[in-house]
Amino acid sequence: LSDKGVTKEKIFILIGGPDWPTSVLCGVMRLDLIPCLLATSPVIFLIIPTVLSGTFIYLGALPLTEDGLEPYTWAKTASTLCVALSALVQGGAMLLAAYYIERAVQERKEELQHVGYDDEVTAADRITEEKNRIYFEVLDWHKLPLWVKIDLIISLLNMVMSCYIIQIFGHTCFVEYELTYTISEHLGGNALNLVRKTGWLALGMFFFSCTTLYIFKLYAANVSAACYNNLYNHKKSSNAPMITPSDPLIEDCVPRFSTHIP
Repeated sequence: LSDKGVTKEKIFILIGGPDWPTSVLCGVMRLDLIPCLLATSPVIFLIIPTVLSGTFIYLGALPLTEDGLEPYTWAKTASTLCVALSALVQGGAMLLAAYYIERAVQERKEELQHVGYDDEVTAADRITEEKNRIYFEVLDWHKLPLWVKIDLIISLLNMVMSCYIIQIFGHTCFVEYELTYTISEHLGGNALNLVRKTGWLALGMFFFSCTTLYIFKLYAANVSAACYNNLYNHKKSSNAPMITPSDPLIEDCVPRFSTHIP
């Protein structure tokens, strides 16, 4: 990205890499705006087949004529071809971006090794690693309170059942609705009429599963934060080295059969 001008490597990284992180990285590196914009402009070749796919899908879904014929008999075939072309172009751009990044890592290894690390970022990464280690340690299944295990099991069962109901009995969950339909004409003016009773059951199970999972996430965040503070205060007061996952301080702050957090 830092190469001068517009190069093929810069083009494929800008259009084949993740758009938002790559663009933000260009700003962080304070790269020249014009070359970056020019190198991004070939993204039009990724956009065109995608737009054409939607256009042909729409044309293929238009109502039949008075003679019972499709107005555009070729539209469905064209949409299939454009969808395949979109996947090919976007996949190819991603592979080329990965190729040029890997080649730069190999060919410019010495240059990359001389790039210094940001001390603040390094410190933040170490804190994150420590928090993640504690998070997974305290949430070991055998250490969870009974109510948390029940909460997770209920969440899992509801999510699985919701997915199976929609996948297997989808026709009983939702009414048929085409791209060219309108809410006023085909749903009686109410978009909620799209969902049938079985669909509401499946959606209710899904949202209930999300709620129970959210409860677990809150519990996990509170317990792991308490454990991290416990360990941090211990190391700060005793100048102790990195504490291992088996340290008794972790065991002490994991509630087994209650919600109490020491």
